[in-house]
Amino acid sequence: MPFDDKVRAGLARIAKGGAPKYHQKNAESGKLFARERVRFLLDPDSGPHLVYVPERAFSAEHFIDDVRKTLDRHKRCIVAVSEGVGTADGKALVESLVPPEKLERDQHGNVKLSGSDLPAALERALAEGLPGKRARVDALGYMPRGYVGAISAVDAKEAFDAGVFAVAVAE
Repeated sequence: MPFDDKVRAGLARIAKGGAPKYHQKNAESGKLFARERVRFLLDPDSGPHLVYVPERAFSAEHFIDDVRKTLDRHKRCIVAVSEGVGTADGKALVESLVPPEKLERDQHGNVKLSGSDLPAALERALAEGLPGKRARVDALGYMPRGYVGAISAVDAKEAFDAGVFAVAVAE
């Protein structure tokens, strides 16, 4: 087979991205293949749509309004909230959303800025502020960023196949 044909055939196989049953399974569980996640990363309308940083005071009312407007525009909303975000009165965001008796503290008594309380509080605020809308809040840390065990079997196989193809084409 000529080199150009090998490249085209390999690219066509990679573009399919696995058997239809895997696509159906991912769709049913609300998951995306790696290539779809990358496509969203490269699409300026894909998000994150809203970014909250410590340099700007957080307001729960504005947050709900921002999410509502983004949902109206994109039909989805991806939000990034930086650790250390605070409110106009100088409190950590988690302190403004979680009752004092439920705040997580470290061994020195300091409030944990990004423990399990903050995602739960944001999810609760979204549920109350946008009734009937589906929301999921995840707190990213070191584990999901670097844990090889979190890679799906389909993504691992596709990455391996792409590597094998790249080596074959380079030879």
